[in-house]
Amino acid sequence: MKTNPSQGAPQAGQLLNGFRVTKVTPMPELRLVAYQAIHEYSGARLLHLHCPEDAENLFAIGFRTPPTDDCGTPHILEHSVLCGSRKFPVKDPFVEMLKMSMATFINAITYPDRTIFPVASNVRQDFFNLADVYTDAVFHPDLSPMTLKQEGHHFDFARSGDPETPLVIKGIVYNEMRGAYSDLDSLIDRYSQRGLFPDSIYGLDSGGDPEAIPDLGYEQFKSYYEQYYHPSNSYILVYGDIGTADQTSFLDVRLRECPPARTLDTAIAPQKLWAAPREVRHSYPIDRRDSTARKSAVTLNWIVGHVDDPIKDMGMEVLERLLLGNAGAPLRKALVDSKLGEDLSDSGYSNGSMENTFHVGLKGTDPERKDEIVNLILNVLKERAEKGFSSEQVEMAFQQLQYAHREIQSMYPLRLMSWVYNAWIYDLDPLTFLRAGCHLDELYRRCKENSGFFSELIRTALLDNPHRLTGVFVPEPGLQQQRDQALTARLASRKEAFSAADLARLAAEATELEAAQSKPNTPEAIATLPQLQLRDLPARPKRIPAQVTQLDEAVSLLTTDVFANGVNYLTLAFSLSGLPHDLWDYVPLFCYTFTRLGTGRQDYAALSERIAGHSGGISASTFAASDALDPTRSVTCISIHGKALDRNFSTMTGIVQDILTGLDYADQSRLKDVLLQLRVRQQSGVIPSGHHFAASHAGRGLSPLAALEERWGGLPQVRLAGLLAGDFDSHVESLCLKLARIRDFLLSSPRLLVGFTGTPHLRDTAAGWLQSMTAQFSLGSLQSGPDLPIWQSASGLHEGLAMPADVAFCASCMPAPHLSSPESLPLQLFSQLLTFDYLWDRIRVKGGAYGAQSSYSAGAGLFSLLSYRDPEIAGTLKVYQEVLQYAERTHWSAQEIERAVISCAKEDEKPIRPAMALAKSMARHLTRLSDEVRDARRQALLAVDADAVKAAAVAQFRTNLSKANFCTLASREALEEASAAMSRPLTIENVIL
Repeated sequence: MKTNPSQGAPQAGQLLNGFRVTKVTPMPELRLVAYQAIHEYSGARLLHLHCPEDAENLFAIGFRTPPTDDCGTPHILEHSVLCGSRKFPVKDPFVEMLKMSMATFINAITYPDRTIFPVASNVRQDFFNLADVYTDAVFHPDLSPMTLKQEGHHFDFARSGDPETPLVIKGIVYNEMRGAYSDLDSLIDRYSQRGLFPDSIYGLDSGGDPEAIPDLGYEQFKSYYEQYYHPSNSYILVYGDIGTADQTSFLDVRLRECPPARTLDTAIAPQKLWAAPREVRHSYPIDRRDSTARKSAVTLNWIVGHVDDPIKDMGMEVLERLLLGNAGAPLRKALVDSKLGEDLSDSGYSNGSMENTFHVGLKGTDPERKDEIVNLILNVLKERAEKGFSSEQVEMAFQQLQYAHREIQSMYPLRLMSWVYNAWIYDLDPLTFLRAGCHLDELYRRCKENSGFFSELIRTALLDNPHRLTGVFVPEPGLQQQRDQALTARLASRKEAFSAADLARLAAEATELEAAQSKPNTPEAIATLPQLQLRDLPARPKRIPAQVTQLDEAVSLLTTDVFANGVNYLTLAFSLSGLPHDLWDYVPLFCYTFTRLGTGRQDYAALSERIAGHSGGISASTFAASDALDPTRSVTCISIHGKALDRNFSTMTGIVQDILTGLDYADQSRLKDVLLQLRVRQQSGVIPSGHHFAASHAGRGLSPLAALEERWGGLPQVRLAGLLAGDFDSHVESLCLKLARIRDFLLSSPRLLVGFTGTPHLRDTAAGWLQSMTAQFSLGSLQSGPDLPIWQSASGLHEGLAMPADVAFCASCMPAPHLSSPESLPLQLFSQLLTFDYLWDRIRVKGGAYGAQSSYSAGAGLFSLLSYRDPEIAGTLKVYQEVLQYAERTHWSAQEIERAVISCAKEDEKPIRPAMALAKSMARHLTRLSDEVRDARRQALLAVDADAVKAAAVAQFRTNLSKANFCTLASREALEEASAAMSRPLTIENVIL
């Protein structure tokens, strides 16, 4: 293990830059040494996970922040402390750092009981820049009343500053949470927690209930900060290859600027456990035209244990996999086969809080079936408690857990961070859950000694546990309209209670807030922020070591040389060039059903258990992208993915082969169940991803690739799943024929690219299997045809998608140059500048939307403007229409362009993690985005100046703004109100799900 050569490795008891080192723990299984320390002056706790082999450094500072009510104070503070500080007096240093940082991660996260501020970067100076801004933000923020009004809530008028118009509530968090409370899955989670923990902080909403957020006053807001954001309540985690001496030296200076250590009581009291089960019932909104049939959900929920028992925690994770971990698992299979509902609700074991929970239930059901569902769940649990599980099933579950702890995933430092805080925030050893391998070994030993281990766990944690909550969630047509009307009435009543002076004051405050939001940061304020320079960028983009071998005319093998910790990844990308036109819409369905049906040799349950027992998962997905050099050429594929530990790799490849050659559509009952599950998942995903669906719908007529992306990932797929599941008998014969034709097409595909990342000696195993397998196929026998299906051009559309959403999602899409165009790089920079300047200020800061951005897809030839959880529609459209004026009047400095270049370049500097390395390498090979092309684009990016950005932006919007399609997803009432205020009304379509 390497150490800091100048300082040497710290020792327990040593005083290092104001930190007393309390413990040193080598953890070779994670390739790191853990240093625990306490800052003697301030009381701040420090954990340094020193990993000399990982250049991605993470800084995270966390606070225990238990909510005291449903006003969302922890969440609003999470936003607010990043709005300017003593050392960095800019309006939004968070956004400014996004503009000019190489950060691999930058955000802040509110949990039910804690708030964490993490940042990560591959570049040493950038890492310390980010940590400097975040440390000053949390310890010395500028928490003015204006901050609370902007980030939390404030009263204004429908026409800002005009007391003659209706009173309204605005605020970023307020609108964010209105969106969260429009989503069924979110409501199930929130109301289940509230019902399980009625006497605990976990029964409160740290994010904020929209009904309660307006009750938060400034004094309460400021008092909460002063109580919880003290170094003595802080937990600072750093990870990566920077030495402990450097980390403590950096922190010591900043912590000494804070108040000295003090005793704080932030302890969290446990929930008092019940003597008997309870039940709750809640309504959720659907469109008043929708049927309520099969739209309810029924869940069972338990408190199952305390965070201080890691063996039980690991046992519950294994038990989840035994009961629910695959399609053949007994509880999952029983629920699906029962036909009592269409899909499982979010089910399984939930840890990460002081008290952990277990949830299981069904969506797509009726409330009258509650007793049947509850009895079915309890009966399956009783049966499993009596019969137990086979040794093969237990081995399978343990293996699945190994993947969860062994994989080096794309956000690896954040996963370590989560494990640390899951124990540390409760004053347990922060390394508790980093020792997952040891806990897994101990649990395995106990299970070997006691064959009834999991039977006993079912009894104690679930069957004999009276702290059980039954939740019934029922659709109510028109509920959203009722809520909107009730809010309007409450605000009208409140306005009547205000005096003329009060109304004048509110108008003045709204005007003052808007003036403050409109005032740009001064150059002097911006200069206080630590900044990277172009010279800090690597000379060329980060490269993934990869090689391609041509096995025959139709088959290529790509391998990457990336450490994968004993997990091996395999991807087969079959070209869809020439796919018959009537099959394109069914490609996503083929991918979804790929591992959810059986083969000629095994039914779906046996196949699911085989996959779970010998792999870390097998799946299929779509891939569509434009060629990097030729705008007339696109690449479309179905990709088959599998991963396995070394000992299972050969078996996993055999399973992939069996599915490809033997996929069977004869079990129509199972196919119907799969479609019902898909329908529920598709429908429940629309509102949480409303911006995606609005943008996809708007872009569908602007380029062939955008049209395919809409067909594969937009509303057409939601409607297709609904059509097939709703009238299955009429469509099943045609559907099965189409899916079988897609399978047969793959086996004779014009081209196949296979990718492998993993243990080096298994590369030859993969190559041998590939040659043996493809010998059975007729790959290359098809002539290459069109890469994309026929599409219909459409521009200038003005559309609304009506759904029961409490906020809007607005998208404007227009044609744009291809990646190979000289304008693509200046437009990429303009998109970056537009997002974090004009759109952020106008739509998020002033408009109160939770998110706003521009997106330039050079491959699809689209430039898009998006908003997320937006209280405005007409106002946001006006902002979009004025982008041209913004581009014409704005003069960016060389420094602003340099920042944008740095921010755009960071995508190429992300850490090389195995699964992502394989995916990126294959995509680049398929689209001819070679390292040489990437090098040339980097050099061209560095040469772009402000004049080039302005010229490209003005040309783009002058030429294409009139061709833009506008689409917004919102409630019908909101759409009609916005349409009436527009010079051109919306064409409104009901999205009946």
